[in-house]
Amino acid sequence: MAQLNLRIDDKLMEEAAKFFEEIGMDLSTGIEIYLKKVVREQAIPFALSVPQNDYAKSAGEFERGDFKTASSSEELRKDLEDTDEP
Repeated sequence: MAQLNLRIDDKLMEEAAKFFEEIGMDLSTGIEIYLKKVVREQAIPFALSVPQNDYAKSAGEFERGDFKTASSSEELRKDLEDTDEP
């Protein structure tokens, strides 16, 4: 049987070990179950995503047509003053 050595944050390991203990297994068994699922599904068993930065978020809003226009600087200023956003 192979042995796996990992370097992970102490708090993360403690919290994971506590969770697995609460459901009746040790940390090693929990990690083995995870790895078996990865192999069986040939995929990470949860969605991976990267938080959108402001530019990417704004570009997505623009592509969806989710934006406002103003015909003058006064109209823009009034719209900015009337917004509820900070």
